[in-house]
Amino acid sequence: MPRVLNASQVTSLISDIDKHVRASGCNHTHQFAQVWAAQNGIDWRDMLDALEQNCMFCDCEIVANLETDQLEFIESAVAVEAANRWLSPSLKAADDSMITRWIVAKEGLGKNNYAQDGEWLIPAPWGATPRKRVRKTVHFFIGAQSGMPTEVGFVAEIEPQSTAQIVERIAASSVTELSPFDTRVVWFVQQKIARLAVSSAVGTDLREVVGVSGKRRELNIYRVIVRG
Repeated sequence: MPRVLNASQVTSLISDIDKHVRASGCNHTHQFAQVWAAQNGIDWRDMLDALEQNCMFCDCEIVANLETDQLEFIESAVAVEAANRWLSPSLKAADDSMITRWIVAKEGLGKNNYAQDGEWLIPAPWGATPRKRVRKTVHFFIGAQSGMPTEVGFVAEIEPQSTAQIVERIAASSVTELSPFDTRVVWFVQQKIARLAVSSAVGTDLREVVGVSGKRRELNIYRVIVRG
């Protein structure tokens, strides 16, 4: 994986931010780091991903925690079957029972949540490129109408629909990232949220699982805590 910053650049970054923080204080953002990146020709999106992966979420945390060695973003390769782009942990298809809950977006959650209020959300398949920036360390949902990425969704009651109706609804979307969408994804989503209370906040990731055939990644949906 290409190194984001070498030792000399890390030293320069720390020195520059330390000077500004001592003079102006830290406002709990990366304002000084972003200026430094622009001045030094560094891709800010890659640098921000690397900082957040290493638990440095503001300028003062960079000064306190970044070691003068190197800063890199680590991303492991995953083998993906063309027929299972969502890395579904099971190939079982949904049964004929009616689906009464789905995951929807909610406005006002702040950065990295771009889908429209009430819009249906689908876990992004492996390899999908978000249309706006989300953290590389966090997987994301895709709005079924807008195609916009969102890190947090909410369980909501919907008008009862069959698996086939849901697949047809998503298939009719113009969001190319969600094609081809099939019954396995519907089954997986409804299984994960079936016992959660309505309005529960959920996230999604591609967790690493160790099995008899070695390590693999598989889709996951889990409850998260949203702080106001």
